[in-house]
Amino acid sequence: MTTLLPPMSHAANNEAWNTPGTANEAFADEDDSNEPDPEPTEPTEPGEVCEADFTLISEIQGEGQGTDMTDETVTVQGVVTGDFTNNAGSQNGFYVQEEAADYDGNPATSEGIFVYDPNGTAPEPGTLVAVEGQVGEHYELTQIGADEIAECGTAELPEPLDVTFPLDDSDFPAMESMRVNVEEAVVLETYQFGRYGETVVGPERQFQPTAMHSPGSAEAQELYESNMANRIKIDDGRSDQNPDPAMHLNGEEFTAENFFRGGDTFRNITGVLDYRFEEWKIQQTGGAEHVPNLERPDVPEVGGDVTVGAFNVLNYFTTMGSRGANNAEEFQRQEDKIVSAIADMDADVLGLMEIENNDDEAVTTLVNALNERVGEDRYSAIETGQLGTDEITTAIIFQADAVEPVGDFYVLDATVDDRFDTARHRPALAQTFAPVANADSTDDQLDEFTMVTNHLKSKGSECGSEGDNTHLVGSCDAERTAAAEALVDWVDTQDMPNPVITGDLNAYDQEAPIAALQDGGYTDLRAHFDGAEAYSYVFDGQLGYLDYAMAGEELMPFITGATSWHANSDEVPIFDYTTEFKQPAHQEIYEPGPYRASDHDPVLFGLSLTAGDTEEPTDPEEPTNPEEPSDPTDPTDPSDPEAPLDPSLSIEPQRIAVEDFIGSDEDAERGVLLRVDGLEPGEQVQFTVTPRSGNVQPYEHTAVANDDGVAQWHVAGLNSAEIDAYIGAYDVVASYGDEAENTLNGSFEVYSNNPAPETETPETDSPGEQPPAELGESAYNGDLANTGANSVLLFASVAVLLLVVGGSALFMSRRHH
Repeated sequence: MTTLLPPMSHAANNEAWNTPGTANEAFADEDDSNEPDPEPTEPTEPGEVCEADFTLISEIQGEGQGTDMTDETVTVQGVVTGDFTNNAGSQNGFYVQEEAADYDGNPATSEGIFVYDPNGTAPEPGTLVAVEGQVGEHYELTQIGADEIAECGTAELPEPLDVTFPLDDSDFPAMESMRVNVEEAVVLETYQFGRYGETVVGPERQFQPTAMHSPGSAEAQELYESNMANRIKIDDGRSDQNPDPAMHLNGEEFTAENFFRGGDTFRNITGVLDYRFEEWKIQQTGGAEHVPNLERPDVPEVGGDVTVGAFNVLNYFTTMGSRGANNAEEFQRQEDKIVSAIADMDADVLGLMEIENNDDEAVTTLVNALNERVGEDRYSAIETGQLGTDEITTAIIFQADAVEPVGDFYVLDATVDDRFDTARHRPALAQTFAPVANADSTDDQLDEFTMVTNHLKSKGSECGSEGDNTHLVGSCDAERTAAAEALVDWVDTQDMPNPVITGDLNAYDQEAPIAALQDGGYTDLRAHFDGAEAYSYVFDGQLGYLDYAMAGEELMPFITGATSWHANSDEVPIFDYTTEFKQPAHQEIYEPGPYRASDHDPVLFGLSLTAGDTEEPTDPEEPTNPEEPSDPTDPTDPSDPEAPLDPSLSIEPQRIAVEDFIGSDEDAERGVLLRVDGLEPGEQVQFTVTPRSGNVQPYEHTAVANDDGVAQWHVAGLNSAEIDAYIGAYDVVASYGDEAENTLNGSFEVYSNNPAPETETPETDSPGEQPPAELGESAYNGDLANTGANSVLLFASVAVLLLVVGGSALFMSRRHH
């Protein structure tokens, strides 16, 4: 069943509430008496306010999150610790904290508070102020709406509280709006750095649980929980999208010369602990010390006489405005980066993924650009014509002076083996090569090898087999596993000499698809040479590799080394090729070199022409969890960590561009999925979605948990000329249990990805940076999943409530490549 609901509407009395790190939003006043005075409050001269009887901030905050003094008028005195009013894209206020002498001595109460003063001029940090106004809650952040502000002198900034890892969110209400400091942390995630000025940090780099442990194991779940507890987001205190300029965590402008990378260390990250959109983060108030741990690396050495690689080229499209470059300028910037990367790698054979499937036009264009760069006709492509029906495909290029193709290419698709479902996977492309330098055949000489290039289905959208999955492997694990088994059988049936299976397999190395290849006799060269902590991709701040070279047993004696070139995954996405919506300072950050040519690192390995020259692995340690991986699709696995967990609500995505929120009853392919896990089979959940504008009624739906204890509901918008009517925040409540006495709470936001009137243009960043913004499998974007859940479509008319029967339930989520 598909339900169409009216959207939020923008009333004339809406006020803009700017939230740090998120897009500007408009919310209607539900009750003017509960909202702070929107008129700017200029600081007054010292006088009666500075001599008033003050209410302690700790008394207003109380113990725990929230306040018992909502709507009361109070006067407080404190030191300004963070000014977020006077900068562009501000959050319309500042933070004050009690002087140390006025602390109440109770570690469970906060001594800081946010002062909401829209359009006012905040006093400088270190100013002692008195503030009179009304106490309120802004989405669980306690604040005072200022009626009067007086500067009462100066005072020393309070000593910051230490934020130490692992974190416990229950400790944060006692630190809300207070100065805090992280003594030392490394950069985990920069996904939202260019768009919202946010950087995720933690005590050490983190790894994908299923890159280290079997998916169904307790160890994998424990690592996931540890990863989530050992991280915090650092925000730049600005709420506008693509803030200009981007700010380095060292307090200076982020530029092509002054930048940081994933894994870099920062010391003494100081700011104010803030709570917005159900997330604790630190609004930075001063520059931190930067310790660059990871210099940009040169192409790694892998030895051997022939170099082979695989490279996901991030939607290299010669068709403008499709899934790659939007125009000729962007295309040139993209091509320059990709050509630089490939030319620097100097691989003799290179498999490509995410190149446009347009009858060899894209791969021919790339080869021509490469040959122009190197100054000779060095590179050639295996010409295949159209492969499959997807917009993207796989391709192979090679250097004719090093290798020569032997015979025709091979293609594996669903017509060859229906386990290799090319409605989901791109067809596998294989080509046998002979090294040119190999003149005579001997038993210990490499005569031929076969490159098998792949791009399997992503993790981001469902295929219908997810019921038994642990949440750690994402979607379509069974389909990728079946494809891997089909690959093994196909290569064997075709009697391909010395095969190596390469490409973007969209599975981490402890997952079932990789186990299937290993069971078929293939060795994972990344694990063999680089050990358990190999990586080529960063997702949600966790390292792992999706890009493989899996060598057959007969080829292993000729392998000399293998690794990834970390030219992309550790780079901040703002370095990529895109220009759309980027501010002038962002434009200047672009460089035509190889770094951030893609969001995946290329994988490289070396082949010796003579067996016996193979080098030993550089890391003798075996991957963590050497025991046989359990089947992640086996619901009877006693180590499954999900069974005893309490019910939990997930919302994917929590922030979505309005254009990606719109669907229709025939094509409901966009929106937000509400999901509760950990229920008893057959247990009912009542979902309630409430637009915060108050202009429309809440909408409810009852879902029943399936056999795996999962109940879900889908919310999307209906195509309409009134697209802006959907913009805003929505609160979600999921009630369950006897008489629905148990509740889970969450929220999501629909934001504008178009320029707002009379403001700086918001940016929809590069594929490697943006939240879901287009269909298909472009970088960081989700495929569309048929969840089997009921859907809600928000219809662009406040007066209309329409029910439609039928249609598939679809949602979007950021995907792994």
